[in-house]
Amino acid sequence: VLSTTCPHCEKTLPIWKSIAQNNNDNCDIIGISIHSLDETKKYIASKDVGFYVVSAMSDTSFSRKYKISGVPETILIDGNGIVEKAWVGELTNEQIKELENLMNASMALSN
Repeated sequence: VLSTTCPHCEKTLPIWKSIAQNNNDNCDIIGISIHSLDETKKYIASKDVGFYVVSAMSDTSFSRKYKISGVPETILIDGNGIVEKAWVGELTNEQIKELENLMNASMALSN
């Protein structure tokens, strides 16, 4: 989950892109912008994002349903739509490793 005006989201984009590139056969990475569709389109046109980005501004239930408390927020959702874990803020190296380990464990269970 990202904001088009958030410097912390900007710093997290390369991490998300790397995860998307390294796991494109095993999972889907989807960025969810909290801004309007027009602002989101302008933002992704100016960035080399590397994954799909949608706008959730018109769906006010999104933030409530997933309890979004800040951006950037990285949410790992399993194949059944269940949130496995969420990280708020810029991802640390330890959190990136944890995320990748959880993704690998989830992939191993589904195979």
